[in-house]
Amino acid sequence: MTAGVAEFVSGMDDCRLKPQMLRSVVRDGLPDEKRPFPRTAELAAVLSRVRTHGLLSESYSDTAGRKLIEAWRSAVDTWVERIVSLASSSAPDRCWAGSCLLGVTCEECCSDRFQSSYTIWFQKLLENFQ
Repeated sequence: MTAGVAEFVSGMDDCRLKPQMLRSVVRDGLPDEKRPFPRTAELAAVLSRVRTHGLLSESYSDTAGRKLIEAWRSAVDTWVERIVSLASSSAPDRCWAGSCLLGVTCEECCSDRFQSSYTIWFQKLLENFQ
């Protein structure tokens, strides 16, 4: 790998980019009321970006400013709102996608978010299974 490419790739792990990347994924990759359900390959690409870049981890260095922390928290809130909305949908494909994405969110999110949201997420999944 050349030095320029290595710098670019390592720059992708800059936590200052992650809130913007996550908002882009939500905006462009997840269906909503107006946007049709994506093909399975598109949904797989969303999952790959979220996992590869740790977009739900909300982990930052001790030097991260309050603005970054709030931006990332807000971006993850937007993600969670969208997937809970999908999981609540009466359309089977959206409900399925929301449930799957909620499972990934449980795996990828920080422990504080998981602890604070577990009950709500569990109830949402339980409703879908019943």
